[in-house]
Amino acid sequence: MDFIDHGATGFAEVVAHRDELRADLRAAAAGPLPAGSALHSLADGKALADDEVIDHALLLLVAATETTSSALTNVFPRIGLEPLLLDAIRDDPSVAGLIVRETLRHEPPLHFTLRYVEKPTLLAGVELPQGAAIQACIASANRDRRVHDDPHRWDMDRGTEPTLTFGAGRHHCLGMGLGRIELETTLLALARRFEGLELVAPADPSAQGRMFRRVRGVVLHHSRMGVS
Repeated sequence: MDFIDHGATGFAEVVAHRDELRADLRAAAAGPLPAGSALHSLADGKALADDEVIDHALLLLVAATETTSSALTNVFPRIGLEPLLLDAIRDDPSVAGLIVRETLRHEPPLHFTLRYVEKPTLLAGVELPQGAAIQACIASANRDRRVHDDPHRWDMDRGTEPTLTFGAGRHHCLGMGLGRIELETTLLALARRFEGLELVAPADPSAQGRMFRRVRGVVLHHSRMGVS
């Protein structure tokens, strides 16, 4: 992830870690697997070759952890900056869904995605040949003034205008429902457990990163229900 975001990690180090992880997954797939585990589900069928099982496991590992953890660190500062949001969730649990939806629009954890042109296309005056690779900026699309009023403002009471945080059409994220449930469940648990949360750090809670965006160094001060 650091390499993708143009960090200090070198390509040789990336390859070494990737090969090590692949070896670990290959060893796990060859041994007894817990029934119902993701790796067991991939390896148990006949549809995928052994190498495809490992590649799919790598994809699921990244897709199920990096985006979700980044999204959580983008939601936490919002709760810490606006303490009344926890009260609102306690009064109406559906508010958690509104907070998650707007935060995913306003600061999606994945900013770019790669697509290939299916047929020759004219887009915004630019001719795109079939097969051309394009990098779509999800974050920019989510702040399109033609779709969202005052798009740079966080507002959980927006309407149901479409966002591209999870892609669209046949390329939409298969884990979209699970990702939202994870985030909403976390907010509901925080509202039940803590009376209030206050953002202590960072001083500037802006998301950082080129591909995967998250607020780094989040520290929250909490007061438990009935106990400061």
